[in-house]
Amino acid sequence: FQIKSVSSAYWRGDEHRDSLQRVYVYAFPNPKDLKAHLAFIREALERGLAEAGRDPTLLNNLAYLLAERGEALERALDLVDEALAARPLEPAYLDTLGWILHRRGQHEDAIEAYHKALSRLKEPDAEIAAHVALAFEALGRAEEAAYWWAAVPTRNAKGPAPGPEEK
Repeated sequence: FQIKSVSSAYWRGDEHRDSLQRVYVYAFPNPKDLKAHLAFIREALERGLAEAGRDPTLLNNLAYLLAERGEALERALDLVDEALAARPLEPAYLDTLGWILHRRGQHEDAIEAYHKALSRLKEPDAEIAAHVALAFEALGRAEEAAYWWAAVPTRNAKGPAPGPEEK
């Protein structure tokens, strides 16, 4: 299996209730079938771009898929840059940019993109928080990574517990 995405929502839309965490996965009986499915998704996105034009959502989704698989990171960067040119403040696109930069080893730049994405949201996002944590881990900054990992499971309206610099 492979995790597709993570999301969260308040129980019955009430921010005073617990937040429910959802994890979406691709699950197949063997790695070969999973690989074939991911190739099918990539082909579908490529077809969509060819037929529907340079739609920013399709550009972003293909860029994220490439980054997730560690493939064609230069092309992924070009795709998300094109999506961001159309919608420069879209948090999902900024997260994709961060993920591509992280996969390229540009962790500080990735963290900057993630913070920009988070600043555009009304409430913390579990997947982006996890990406920030991974970038800090890659930099060997365990305390800051732990701060962001604390934000992942709860995703409450107040955000993560106070960070090391905020205590």
